[in-house]
Amino acid sequence: MIRSSSCDRDPANVSSRRRDRFNGGTEEALTVEKHNPAMVMLNDVTQQIHEGNYQVALAYGFNWDEIRALESLSHQEFHWLKTQSPNFMEFEVRINHQQTQMALQRLAAQKKTLDVQQRLLVAGAPRALMIQLFGWVPQHYCSQRKLLKLDAALPRGGRPTNPTLNEEEDILAAWDQRSALDLPERYFYFVTFKKSLSV
Repeated sequence: MIRSSSCDRDPANVSSRRRDRFNGGTEEALTVEKHNPAMVMLNDVTQQIHEGNYQVALAYGFNWDEIRALESLSHQEFHWLKTQSPNFMEFEVRINHQQTQMALQRLAAQKKTLDVQQRLLVAGAPRALMIQLFGWVPQHYCSQRKLLKLDAALPRGGRPTNPTLNEEEDILAAWDQRSALDLPERYFYFVTFKKSLSV
C-alpha cells in the first residue's frame, strides 16, 4: 500500500530540496524521469486510473487500496511519489533472441522491398504492375509517385509502342536468364532492360 505522512503532503513543511521535487525537479531530474522505467510506468498507470481503466493497474499488480491512493493524489503529491517509484516498482526484462532475430529479418526484408518499389517507380513501372506485385491500391501508387516527385517525369495516357521481333526475343531471353530473382527484382531488370533497348 502507498503511504505518505502529512509532512510529506505539505510542501511548506519540507526542505527546499524536497520542495523542488514537488515542483517537478531540476532539468537533470526531468531527464532522469524521462528515462526511468518506473517513473514512466507509474505515470501511465495513474493516467489509466484517472480514465477509469482500473484493470490496467490491477494487471500491473496494484491492489485496490493502492489504486484509490493513486487516484486521490494531488499533482504535487504525485510528482513526489514518482521520485520514489524506483524503490517500490521492480522490473525484470527478458529478451527473446529468436523473436528479436525474426523481427530484424522482417525489417531487412521490408527495407529491401521498399527499395525495389522505389526503383521500379523511378524506372517507370505502371500502376497495374505495382498493384499486381505488391497489392497496392491506385491511391497509394499516386502518393508514392508524388513522394518521389515523379508526377511530371513520365507522359500520361497511351500505351507504349510494341517491341520489334528482335527486341521481344532479347527481352524474353533476358527474362529467362533471371528466373532465380524475386519477381519484383526480375520486373525491375526487365523495365531497365527494355529502356536500354529504346536508347
